Parts: sequence; structure tokens; C-alpha cells
Amino acid sequence: MSFSYTQIDNPTGSGPFTFTPSYTDASDVAVMGYDGKVWSELKVAAVDAQTVTLASAVDTYLAIRISNIADKIVSANTNRSEGNVITKGDEYHEKLEVQVEDPQDRTGASPMTAQGVTLGGISKGVQEDVQGYYGYVTDYYKFDGSNTTQELSADTWTDLAPAIDLTFDGRAQSQINAASEIYDPATGFFTLAGLEDGSFGFVRTLVRIDPEIDESTASIRILFETNEATTASGLTSFNTEAQAVVMTQGADRFYSDENVITFFVGDTLSGTTAANAGRFKVQVNSSVESTLEVLGVTLYINK
Repeated sequence: MSFSYTQIDNPTGSGPFTFTPSYTDASDVAVMGYDGKVWSELKVAAVDAQTVTLASAVDTYLAIRISNIADKIVSANTNRSEGNVITKGDEYHEKLEVQVEDPQDRTGASPMTAQGVTLGGISKGVQEDVQGYYGYVTDYYKFDGSNTTQELSADTWTDLAPAIDLTFDGRAQSQINAASEIYDPATGFFTLAGLEDGSFGFVRTLVRIDPEIDESTASIRILFETNEATTASGLTSFNTEAQAVVMTQGADRFYSDENVITFFVGDTLSGTTAANAGRFKVQVNSSVESTLEVLGVTLYINK
């Protein structure tokens, strides 16, 4: 049963008021009243066929709406507060600037879906569009010894080459619209498409390193390739580096490391598509020949 309602302007008395939406049970019928500022739920006294009688007169209201999905109307009032429900047709009242189509629609065809018809829902929708994450974990977490390792040459920056088992994609909508895939396993690059100037993020890496010589160190860096406009001006890349692990407890044993590197997206990296935006990859450098095992990488973004 689709959501619909009958609007009656300048109502008087308590009814009965006639409405057109079909319903399954009398409890499905809900009435909202508009007092010039907010919509609030009105108590229903009786429902008879296609008429509804209210518990009290509504002469002070500018309009009422009789709808056929009471549970959606009630749930849309966050914590039973009033004034949160805004539905399609609110352009009739200019003070309510956000119009929403069918609150039941979860297909994305409406400007806002069911979660967006409350103030809390609107806030959540905004949050989802400005915050996001993407990550992967490798075969290490199968715990069967099947994860691949990489050999690192001394003092050489080497791309992570993970054997990815699972990925987790919770990107902001702008990033999804800009690029269907954020990570290219063939090149190791993460695209920054869909991010604006002023966005920022951080990359969390989980690795294990087995050095061949004691008293050694390893570092992790993010290597950025600039966006199309900046590359054309002559700057093609730059990096942000952090020391990952100090390996001073013996050779031929694995040292585990969790590292977080933050970064800022300025006009050298921002872009609207994968073709014109900047991108980055994660690299490792060991002071001695070592064996690297990648456990996982997660990118967190605030747009």
C-alpha cells in the first residue's frame, strides 16, 4: 500500500472529514495538523469508511492531512516530538523548505527516503554524505597460513601488494557518484575523486615485517599523484611519511605494526572524476632486506 493523503485547508470542527486514501485497518489512518509553523499528530476519535472524526476541534489549524500509514507518521516524529514530518506538497506552505516524496519509498527515486523525513534522519543523511570509509582485509584473517608475503629490498620504497579477501565500502555518496571503484588492485592506487578542497582523511595500515638483520627500522608512506590541473602545472607527486616500526628485538621474526597517517585534500588533489582527481598508494620501506605481510588497510574520509 503506497503512502498518500488528503489535505483539507481551513478545517472546522472535529469532523467527520472525508478522505480518499485506501487503508487496511482503521489504525492505519493518521491525521496531522498544520498550525502555521509545524505539523503535529492529531488524535483520531473514530474512522468510518472514508471519513474520520477527531477527538477535538481543529479550527485553529490552517490545514490537516489525513494519511493511510499511521505507523510511518508516528515513527517519523523523532522521540514523539512534533514538527518533524515534511512530505511532498509542503511547497504549499513556503516556510517548510524541504519537500519529500513517498516516505515509504526506499528505491532512491524520491528526493529523500524514509530515514530522511525526520530531523534526525536529515542529520544522518548529511553525515553519510560527508563521512565515509573504504577498507580491505587480506587472507591473513583466514588464519590458515594462506596469506601472501612480499620481499622488500633494503632502502627501497615498495608498493603494498595485498592478497585481498574482503572489502568494506562505506564511502560518501559524492565519492560513489564520482567513481564506481575507489581502489585499483592492479596499480594499488586509491582515487580521491568526489572530494572537495578542504576534505581530509587518514589511512590506517596493519602490517607485519620480518627483517633479516637486527637493529633495523621500517617506514610507511602515502605517495600522492596530483590532480589533472596540478600535474599540468608541473607538480606530479608528493608524499607523507611515518616511521612504522623499530625492529630491535632480533632478526627473522615478525614485528607487527598499526600505523595511521593523516592527510589534507587541497586544490592539488581534489577532483570530480577518477580522470581529473588526485590519487594515492601506500608504500613500505625497510632499512634492511625484509619480508612484508599485509593484514589490512582502511581509508577514512571527512568531506
